[in-house]
Parts: sequence; C-alpha cells; structure tokens
Amino acid sequence: MRFLILSTLVLFAVGCGGGTTTPDAGTPAVTMYSKYKEAGFVAVNNSIITKAAAAPTASVGTSFSTLTPAQVDKLKTNLGAFLIKAYGGPDNYKGASIKSSHAALAITEAQYDYFITEVVVKSLKENGVTDDDITNGFAPAVTEKKAGSIKCDTVTSGTKPTGCP
Repeated sequence: MRFLILSTLVLFAVGCGGGTTTPDAGTPAVTMYSKYKEAGFVAVNNSIITKAAAAPTASVGTSFSTLTPAQVDKLKTNLGAFLIKAYGGPDNYKGASIKSSHAALAITEAQYDYFITEVVVKSLKENGVTDDDITNGFAPAVTEKKAGSIKCDTVTSGTKPTGCP
C-alpha cells in the first residue's frame, strides 16, 4: 500500500476541525462538505489522483506511479471517504490513520509541499473551490506543524518540518 502523499490530502481533513469557515461574525460556520457537497468532493478527489499519478516522481516520489488499477480504485474510495468525513460529511472512512499509511513511504517535506501546492491546490481550483475556501477552509489542516498534525505525521524522511516533534 503505497498511498504516498495522497493521504496527505486526506490530510487536510484531520486538522480542519470539521473544515469550517465563518464568512462573517454574524454568520454560523459552514462546513466545506455542506458547501461543496459530495459531488464536489468526488470531483476534487478524482483530480488529485489523476494529477498525482502524472506528477514527476522527482517531485512526489514513486508511490503513485507504482499503484495497480485495483490500488488506485481503493485509494479513490479511501481518500474520498476520508475527505468527506474530515470536512463535515458522513463518516464512512474505514482506512488506516495518516501516520500509519505514510510511515514506510519516506515522504520528504519537499515532496509533501509539492503535493499540496501542485496537486491538491490546483485540483481544488480546477473544480471551483474559491481561493478563500482554499486558504481558510482547506489549507490550515495541511500546513499546521505540531504534534499529530497531518504534515508532521506524513513527512517521514529527512529533516522534520520546523515545529514537528
């Protein structure tokens, strides 16, 4: 199971506190799931997987390029369910934790950062996610650097990002 950094996207999820954003002081928080619905998450998920598979291995490693069609299908299912759960939708995720699914993949901080900026952010934008929602709804969970954060649990090779234990 070489899910590399993709579970990284899965990544935003965990630290997002439900993926909420508050448009203004008088408006209740809205989950990213309630705003973009399941169809939006499926479209972004499919874009992420397509972009990750086509990304240069020098930038993301070999995890995506070595997946069999069956593994790609499993990744689509797991990542989609994880993202939906993480951003306020139903909890149908049955996969492993981010830390355990990335432990043996030797992901560097440079690979992680490339994956987020060149795969995830571009997939979000291409599927109609606003810059504000990317910055305030999705990004905080994947950029935070503290014990148990997605970035700290995903980067397993080289120097740990500043702020990670």
